[in-house]
Amino acid sequence: MVVRCKLEAVMKVVLWFGPVATSQVTKARLPDADKFIVIGGGCPPGGGDPSCQGSSYFSTLADSWFDGKGYMPKLLKSKGIDPATPELEVYIGSFSAGHGAVKKICMSSDDRKLIQGIVLADSTYCAWPNKVPAFSEGYVRYCVDAVLRPRLFVATASASEDPAGNTPAGNKCMMAIRDEVEKRTGAMFTPVTFWPPGIDPQPVAAWQLGNCLLADYGTRLTHPQHATKLASQVWSQLVTPWSTSSQACLTVAALQPTAPVNGFGLEMGGLPSLPSGAPQVCTLWGRWPKGAAIPPPAGLSSTDRLLAAGLGALAGYGALRFAQRVAR
Repeated sequence: MVVRCKLEAVMKVVLWFGPVATSQVTKARLPDADKFIVIGGGCPPGGGDPSCQGSSYFSTLADSWFDGKGYMPKLLKSKGIDPATPELEVYIGSFSAGHGAVKKICMSSDDRKLIQGIVLADSTYCAWPNKVPAFSEGYVRYCVDAVLRPRLFVATASASEDPAGNTPAGNKCMMAIRDEVEKRTGAMFTPVTFWPPGIDPQPVAAWQLGNCLLADYGTRLTHPQHATKLASQVWSQLVTPWSTSSQACLTVAALQPTAPVNGFGLEMGGLPSLPSGAPQVCTLWGRWPKGAAIPPPAGLSSTDRLLAAGLGALAGYGALRFAQRVAR
């Protein structure tokens, strides 16, 4: 008898930030989203329109939502969404200057709990004191969440320079995020062993630590193309399969030929097969069944936090394996 595990019904909200029109990112979303809202849209990416809003505009906009503790409740209410809705999941997309709002929202631990995933389309820009890229604290905090908890953080960045020299290229800011996350977790990013093969073009380089994925596109795409060409592919081939999977562990099928093909349907040649019945190797931790994960206690050292996360994974192993049996 095959027992199937289903996720509870959720209300999914996709919020897009940045100088983009809704029509430009309409496919960069979850197809089953109950709400799709673009905040601060109306400007063509890279169009040079002087009326387009910069990061300071989005930062000020975020300030208008701050209630002394966080940003999401007032933001959601302003869009007709009850922040207390049971099983509410928020996914955030951001292009370019949208980082002015998203980085602030990520500073609130309460807000981060509502956000299931963040997807940045060349929106990692940062300060540049003494010509040294400074990591963005909000992004670092969410990326650490994605390392230790069932969250998803995906960033693509370009080598596009600010003509005025006020900020470094997005890929340099992304490396600053990577370095700081490694310091806080005590773990190292590794070159990504997969990137959905249908995404065109592929990045120059990509790194992964837990569910935090960083992709450097260098000059393969222009800054605007991260929103107009790449974002829809990342959402459809990476974010959507992750968000809809009933499996707690998304695997590369070639690692175990008898295992079900994961949401990404990846084939990686040259990898050894595991013995029948051996535990599968997770490519990404999926949306774990409730109760399967034990969040590491606050205040632990980075080493202890990773140990606690590992113990949480072991504690939820039975539920994880149960969810993996779905397609068998």
